Parts: sequence; C-alpha cells; structure tokens
Amino acid sequence: REGRASEKAILTSRCIDRPIRPLFPKDLRNDCSVVATVMSVDPDCSPEIAAMIGVSTAIAISDIPWDGPISGVNVGLVDGEIVLNPTLEQRAKTDLNLTVVAMIEAGGNEISDDLMFDCIMAGHEENKKIVKFIQGIVDEIGKPKFAYESSDPDPDIMKEIEDFCIEDVKKALDTDDKL
Repeated sequence: REGRASEKAILTSRCIDRPIRPLFPKDLRNDCSVVATVMSVDPDCSPEIAAMIGVSTAIAISDIPWDGPISGVNVGLVDGEIVLNPTLEQRAKTDLNLTVVAMIEAGGNEISDDLMFDCIMAGHEENKKIVKFIQGIVDEIGKPKFAYESSDPDPDIMKEIEDFCIEDVKKALDTDDKL
C-alpha cells in the first residue's frame, strides 16, 4: 500500500498542474489525468522541468482540447551570471533558484530588482523557444482535438431559475435558526 506523497512530489505536482489546468476548456467535463513517472534521473537535469515539458508535449499532441503548450525553465545566478537550467554543481552555489512557468517560484539570496527582472526575462525567452519546439512537434504529429458537447447550462434556463427562486434562496440562507 502506498503512503502519502512526499512534500517534494506534492510541490512538483502543483508546479505542473497550475499552468496546465487553466488551459483546459471550462465547459469540458471529461476527466484528464496526468501521470509523470521518473524512471531515471540525470542529476544535472531537473526531473520536474523535464516532466512539465513532457506533460505539455503529450497533451498538446493528443486529441484532448487544450490551449497549450506550456514550458518551464529553472534559472540560476552563478557567480553573477544568469544560468538557464543549472547543473547540480551550479545549483549548489547559486544565489537564485527561480522557476519560470506561467507563474514564478523563487528562493535565494538577496539580489537587486533589476537582476531579478533580467533572470525572469531570460527564463521567459527560453520558454518561448521550448513552446515553439513543442508546437513544431504538434504541427508534425499532433491529432485533431475532439469535439464535445458543452456542459455549460443554457443561460435562458439559468435566468428563469434565478428569477423564480433567488429571493427564496437568499432568505433561506440568511437565517439564524436551524430550520
């Protein structure tokens, strides 16, 4: 029986989930599970970033409706130089551990605002290259996205329901007794 996921596994899952989830159509109700399994690790390459790019590529080439791809990159600051996807040795002496995806996650020593901005922009420029690469794969082997019936309720019906009972619902919710 499996135990609880480690804190690192949970944070990695969130780092992948947060940028991909908003890109699915809001009215799509089909379940979509993403499983990234690390089979082997090169200590110089972050498995989290590799998994994120792999997930993005897999969903992008699939028939699942999705407004991707996404990319992620680690940015380090080693001896005052911006380093993209630093090696294990570089990560040990970096002044910054920055992950740039759709959001930014960072930790590190104190650096200037301008240098932080330069690091973020370097990560952003690299992400654009990776997204372009993934888009090339999609153009070559990607499947057409499947059509689905929207699960959004009919706005006219919702308006009728609201007009019929909104005041009763408000009154029922604004009570101090347990009736």
